[in-house]
Amino acid sequence: MQEKSPKAAEYKHRILPWTKIRLIYKTYLKHMLQRIQTVYLLLAIALAVLTFFVPVFRLTESEEAWITVTSLSATAIGMSTQPSWPYGMFFIALLLIVVSGYSIVKYKNRRSQMRLIRTAILLDVLYIVVCVFHYSAMVGLGNLSFGFTIGTPLPLLVGCLLWLAHKGVKHDDDLVKAADRIR
Repeated sequence: MQEKSPKAAEYKHRILPWTKIRLIYKTYLKHMLQRIQTVYLLLAIALAVLTFFVPVFRLTESEEAWITVTSLSATAIGMSTQPSWPYGMFFIALLLIVVSGYSIVKYKNRRSQMRLIRTAILLDVLYIVVCVFHYSAMVGLGNLSFGFTIGTPLPLLVGCLLWLAHKGVKHDDDLVKAADRIR
């Protein structure tokens, strides 16, 4: 009987970095990414992150003066007054991203995942309401008119994607209940 060398035993217990990645993929990501609601949630997160960088709305006073508002800032160009920082939009968008991301991780517990997605939908509605309040507060700065930007429909798209994700999780839950009834 041959004795194994110490190097062979050491190599056997050492896990290479690429095998760690493969192991993580096999245990967690493979099952998570096979579900369509995960894709919907990832798209909703990506669009919510996009609201930090793309203007959600624009208020125009004239050709040379306007205010652009993102979740991170409100920037005035050519105006004498500086708008307030949209802290409500920032914190709600950040919380929406965290809750949606956490709901992806909770893919094994469908009830909890549905509850988290419903919470994210409520946060998205709250985000839209805060956008409207922020807009109405800024209209008082002067004779400003509302202007659509590429980011204006983003909160609505996030809400639709979250609704589709909730619908997918509910469908999976109904399938499991039906299979349990058959047994």
